[in-house]
Amino acid sequence: MKNTTDARYRSEAAFLANQLIGQMWVDRANLAQYDDAVAAYPPRAEWRNEVAALLPGALVPSIKVVAANNNQVTVLVQWRQPADPPANPPRKVQMTNWIN
Repeated sequence: MKNTTDARYRSEAAFLANQLIGQMWVDRANLAQYDDAVAAYPPRAEWRNEVAALLPGALVPSIKVVAANNNQVTVLVQWRQPADPPANPPRKVQMTNWIN
C-alpha cells in the first residue's frame, strides 16, 4: 500500500511539473515571469496553489528560468508524505526543458 501511495504522489508531482512547463510554452512571451526571483505572477501563484491542494506536505515548488541559455526552465516539486519522518529528506520530482 505504501508503494502505491508513493507512486500516486510521484505521478501527481510529475503531472504538475509537466503542466507548468506546458503553460510556459503557451505563455512564452512572459517566460521570465515564472522564475522565483521575479515578483508575484498570477499564473505561477495559481499553479503553486494547485500543487498545495494535490500533494500532501507540499513544499514551495522551485521554478528557475535561464533566459540567456535558450530559455531553459527547471521545475522542482517537493513534498513529504504523511508517514514520512521529519528527518527524512523530501521526495522530489525535477524536470528541465528548453522552451524556444
